[in-house]
Amino acid sequence: MTTVRGLTARITHLERSRTRRLTPIEAAYGSHEAFEELTRDQIERGELAREDMEAVLDALQRWHVDSAWSNWKRPTRQMWEFAG
Repeated sequence: MTTVRGLTARITHLERSRTRRLTPIEAAYGSHEAFEELTRDQIERGELAREDMEAVLDALQRWHVDSAWSNWKRPTRQMWEFAG
């Protein structure tokens, strides 16, 4: 017979799996929009290269919208290993 503790653990697991996880950018900057605004400000001040960062922002926007970040399985894996 299943215990109450076991059922509670299963319900907790199901509830956590239903909630959308934050992307790494959302976790670090609060939202993707806040990150993009900060980056665009730095571009305007000349701190970041416009052409390069526009490409990066575009890629990160697609990464965010398509939830490609959720395919990241192992936190120790480096980006250059994943891209290859």
